[in-house]
Amino acid sequence: HYLGCEVHAFDPTMDFPSNIAPGLTFHRLGLQGEGTDMSTTHAVKYDAIDPSLLLSLEDIMIKLGHQNRVIDVLMLDCEGCEWGVLRQLVCEGGDTAMVKQIVTEFHFQYNLGLKDEQDVMIAAEAVSCLRKDRWAVTSIETNNAGWREWNYARGVSSVIHSESTLILMSLRRISNHEKMPDKLIEEYATAKRKHSFQERLYEKQFGDDTSLWPPGAIQNVTTLANESTEAKNAMESVVVRRAIFDDHPHMVEKDRKEN
Repeated sequence: HYLGCEVHAFDPTMDFPSNIAPGLTFHRLGLQGEGTDMSTTHAVKYDAIDPSLLLSLEDIMIKLGHQNRVIDVLMLDCEGCEWGVLRQLVCEGGDTAMVKQIVTEFHFQYNLGLKDEQDVMIAAEAVSCLRKDRWAVTSIETNNAGWREWNYARGVSSVIHSESTLILMSLRRISNHEKMPDKLIEEYATAKRKHSFQERLYEKQFGDDTSLWPPGAIQNVTTLANESTEAKNAMESVVVRRAIFDDHPHMVEKDRKEN
């Protein structure tokens, strides 16, 4: 409200007044992504959801008369619907230009959208299409699912670093004139490697005391160091370097458990 934003909140499990706060409109609706039945897929603390309250993102925008509007921030915390919603948005002819930024909580649990191999493939396709459509991570952190949700389709638990893992992630679409994060990481790694290699080479030739190095060697190392710093700054302006799947012991794969 204070920033002049128009905010629409959606929850099919709550029944709040529509004018819940200044600048905030509540709708007793939920998102339904193709391939995921959200009427039965949700956290155990919720009752079954009325299917008539679940609509696709496109249908919700039509219902609100927002067909030609741009969403500044699309926030998804929909207990597993995110995989199907994102797949529908970026893989099936959806217009991702209508969304500037996506903030979502990704779930991996059995009863939160990934029940079987088909669900896992929907999630994988969504991630692949996000990459192809030049969506990049701008922030990432972990959250925790309650212990009652710790059941997984076969193999899923082997790629997360704890049974309770949820991932909160923000993404934005990288324009065609910008470099993708993996390219920036590659350029920084290359520049850093060149600098380190040349510095070690000169140390072997001229010793550790750089004051005794030839002027050309000092100038060359300084140039390489500056290029490495520039590449690092360019990378850090876009890329979030926080390990989620790396540097954590993988869990032993567990058989899927039925609720």
